[in-house]
Amino acid sequence: MLILKLNYKGNKVNFALPWRSSVPTSSKISSLVFPLPATSKTTAGHRACLDFRKMCPLPKSSDLYQKYHLNNSNDMITVLYIQKNLAQIIKQAQTYLHDYENNAIRSNWLVDIDGDLNKLKTAGY
Repeated sequence: MLILKLNYKGNKVNFALPWRSSVPTSSKISSLVFPLPATSKTTAGHRACLDFRKMCPLPKSSDLYQKYHLNNSNDMITVLYIQKNLAQIIKQAQTYLHDYENNAIRSNWLVDIDGDLNKLKTAGY
């Protein structure tokens, strides 16, 4: 997962952006994911990606997170790819949130960001 600090409804919010290894290839979701190099778990007809649809808010405390916790050394290739493209990833993530805020995208497959933020607030985060 990649953690990004993004603007949402006038506030800076930490978001978890999942790194998924085998998402079905579909033109319907192409604008909702950031493609990554295939992993050893990427199956035929699928893609590795950062999935904006599954992005969710996180507590503000930065001491809860580890930087670059990798499952294996092959993941470093993707980490370097992410670093190289970080500005574009942030731009696309921010565009996704803007579209989400303005109801430009809605689906049962999306994380309920407002609901999750309310749960975090209720829990004291």
